[in-house]
Formats: sequence, C-alpha cells, structure tokens
Amino acid sequence: MDLAESKEVYFLSDRVNKVGKIWDIRNTKIYLTEEVCQCILFLHALTGCDTTSRINGLGKGQAFKKVKANPTFFKTISASFLMNSPIPSKELLSSKGEEALACFFGAQPCEGLDLLRFRKFVTKTSRAKEHVQVNSLPPTYAAASYHIFRVYHQIQQWIGNGLEPTDWGWQLKNDTLVPIKTHLPPAPEELLKIIRCNCKQNCESKRCNCKRHDIACSICCGECRGISCSNSAFGEILDDD
Repeated sequence: MDLAESKEVYFLSDRVNKVGKIWDIRNTKIYLTEEVCQCILFLHALTGCDTTSRINGLGKGQAFKKVKANPTFFKTISASFLMNSPIPSKELLSSKGEEALACFFGAQPCEGLDLLRFRKFVTKTSRAKEHVQVNSLPPTYAAASYHIFRVYHQIQQWIGNGLEPTDWGWQLKNDTLVPIKTHLPPAPEELLKIIRCNCKQNCESKRCNCKRHDIACSICCGECRGISCSNSAFGEILDDD
C-alpha cells in the first residue's frame, strides 16, 4: 500500500509506570526503507516469536543490525519465505534459512552451520579455562532446518495461508503440537557408549564407573577429567607438575 493511502498508526510502548516512546509507523517505515520492511516478518519469526522456537544467542537487535547492513541479501532470502504459490521446496527453505543464520553468527563466505559450529567450538576450547557450553554454539544444520520450517509455517499463517503444522516442523504429542528438535542423535553412537564417571573424590573405589570397568578415567569424565585422580592414565598429578 502507498504511504499516501495508508492510515495513520501510532504505537505506544507498554512500559509500566514509565513514559514510553510513541512510534509513528509511517515515519518508521520511511526510516527503515522498503527493503528492510520486507524482511520484518522473516526476521521476527526467525529470531523467535510467541509461536516459534528461539535460537540461543541470537537476539533481535543483533539480527536487525545485520539486516540493516545488508538489506538486499536478506530481502532475497525473505522472498522465499513469503512465497505460497507455488510453495517452495523444503530444500530451498533450508538452504536460504541456513544462509541467514550463518550470516547472523558471523560465518565466513560459503561456510555452512555445521562447519561454523565446529570452527566456533575449536576457537572456544583453545581459549576456555573450563568446558565449553554446547548451547553457546550455533545450531547444527539438522536442528536449524526444523526451526526454519516452523518459521515458514508461521509467516504463511501471518499472510493468511493456512498450512498443516505437522508438515512444517511440528509433531502431535498428547493432542498438543510440540516442535521437532532434530532427527539426529545428540552425538555419534560410538561417543554415547563411552564409559565415564562423575566422581567427586579420587576414583579409588569400585563406585567409580571407570574403575569398576577396569579402564582409566578420561577427559569425558565429569569431575576429574582423566587427569586429577588416582585412576588417571597419566598417573597422579602433583602440584609441582
């Protein structure tokens, strides 16, 4: 709709007991530019709204700055999520959504989410003084894909195109829609079978899971990390060492 034909709309902040800002929607649209405005639905759904999951570590302010800095790139991506005739393939949506997320997390050119996640993990472990929190890393491609499908479904709902949610990243459990997180296991099966302990003492007794199975503690162990107990493959670590 042309600005001359649109109604005057104002938004007032709902901050309690404080004077909030008043937003003139016409002026806001002019300030943001048409390209950025076309990305608003995609940006809002991707960074988390009331009906879509939110990606840890990705805030709306951070993402909005990226869109403002490169509106043409994000306008092209957003266009795929606004399409409904014909409905774009899930492969296309996954690819476009991955491009956006990789950009938000500071990926190198042509670097996908899985490679970016590995690079971030290596960087963090080389500097960290304690174990790296997995939720501080970008999502895997498998997990992000289901989030991206829910983003497409929500955008289509907003523009009046009702789609079956179970075709777009949701599943029914006890008559309730719940998000599909991923189709992959949390780690390769070989890693999940690794024996480890979480002893808070010296791993001397058979209560130690590793000691009981006659193997040395390893870096996978929760407390000793395989280097600070009597069951370590490296022997007891002394203070002088």
